[in-house]
Amino acid sequence: MSNILEIKSLNVHFRGNKGIFVAVDDISFEIKKKEKLAIVGESGSGKSVTAMAIMGLLFSNRKAIISGQVIYSGKNIFELSKKELQTLRKSDLSMIFQDPVMSLNPVFTIGQQLVEAYIMSKKQSKKQANDNAVKQLEKVGILDAKNVMHLYPHQLSGGMCQRVMIAIALASNPQLLIADEATTALDVTIQAQILKLLDDLHHREHNSLMFITHDLIVAKLFTDRIIVMNEGRMVESGRSIDVYDNPLHPYTKLLIQAVPTLGKRKRLHSIPKELDSSFDRKQGCQFYERCNFRQSKCLNERPSLRLIDKEHAVACHFCEEIKDGSSNY
Repeated sequence: MSNILEIKSLNVHFRGNKGIFVAVDDISFEIKKKEKLAIVGESGSGKSVTAMAIMGLLFSNRKAIISGQVIYSGKNIFELSKKELQTLRKSDLSMIFQDPVMSLNPVFTIGQQLVEAYIMSKKQSKKQANDNAVKQLEKVGILDAKNVMHLYPHQLSGGMCQRVMIAIALASNPQLLIADEATTALDVTIQAQILKLLDDLHHREHNSLMFITHDLIVAKLFTDRIIVMNEGRMVESGRSIDVYDNPLHPYTKLLIQAVPTLGKRKRLHSIPKELDSSFDRKQGCQFYERCNFRQSKCLNERPSLRLIDKEHAVACHFCEEIKDGSSNY
């Protein structure tokens, strides 16, 4: 399966009052055509910053220092002009943001915002755009779409607003859709509906999906492959079922152990509080201070992401011991 997007040695740093903050630290991965890829990690791990860098949304941030390459259709997105980047976002790349209510403009109706998306991406007449907007709302499961076109965001529920955001994101028929915590602000029932909707649309449109979440269970059930991030670095990647059922990085294991399981009584493990180390990055493993299995080598030598089994890669000096069950996890 060929790649639709390749990220090579991506770094995103921010200038702050305390110095340089490392948000994304030298990560490389690819997204395959028609693949559903999950980026998993707790808040502050660099997931959303990675997505915004891919979309070219950080160039206007004067505090951002960006390096590396994001290759789409043989071109480095970072080398495109502002006009070329805008064209790319109107056609091939699209993103659903975390808070649907805040993402929609409160002073315009749903119809106005969706029609504008069609006019900008496909250069359609207003009537064509209006007709397609109604059809798109129906595709994302909104009943009485014609009337919803006349409503304002505050008149809709969070789940309805998220469906509208998905409709807007799909207006350009993107080759790659990035969903940034698209279900986090919704209750469990609505989350399941939105996930099913995204899955149905993925199979219908045959596009690629990059799904950002902190929930490993959702990632396992919903996506083909998982990348786990911690403090801006990739620590584990592989097929979703392998990463969840056989985690080989201490951080991934703790993420799974911290998740309650329905119908089972088990002790939940907390993940040690993250230290403010992103301003003073050590040469070794960034998870050193929080890891129960740390050794002197971890402090002095940065572990590289290496292939352990088939497509399963891990950035840990002692992942073989974890795999064999000889670690204390």
